[in-house]
Amino acid sequence: MAQHHFDHNNHGFATLVSVIVAGAIGGAIAVGLLLGGTDAVDLAEAAQEAHQARALADACTEQALQTLHDDLSFTGSVQLTLSTGTCTAEVLNLGGAQREVRSNGTAVNTTRRVRIIIDALQPTISVSSSEDVTSF
Repeated sequence: MAQHHFDHNNHGFATLVSVIVAGAIGGAIAVGLLLGGTDAVDLAEAAQEAHQARALADACTEQALQTLHDDLSFTGSVQLTLSTGTCTAEVLNLGGAQREVRSNGTAVNTTRRVRIIIDALQPTISVSSSEDVTSF
């Protein structure tokens, strides 16, 4: 009777190599997804800080406008400290009824700056321009 001899070692080796290759590919995909996820989280945090900083700058702008409304001759600065950060605004007299309000808000490590120009104080305060700026 003839004996059939099977070489099981070659099939086992091929299976082992296939499992190792598949595991390496799966691991590389998982690491890529994790790194991409941390980048997305960092980007989302930076965007949130920027929005908070802008909201803070707007809050100080509003406070400066209210102070100017209450005292049309007001020049100087106002400052607020809120749970999300701090802000300051400075009111400058440009002559006549023109004023410039320079506000900045800082949330964590992000600062946003806003400059507005006022061209009339009465009967109501009239803002002629408002812009985000990188510096004053």
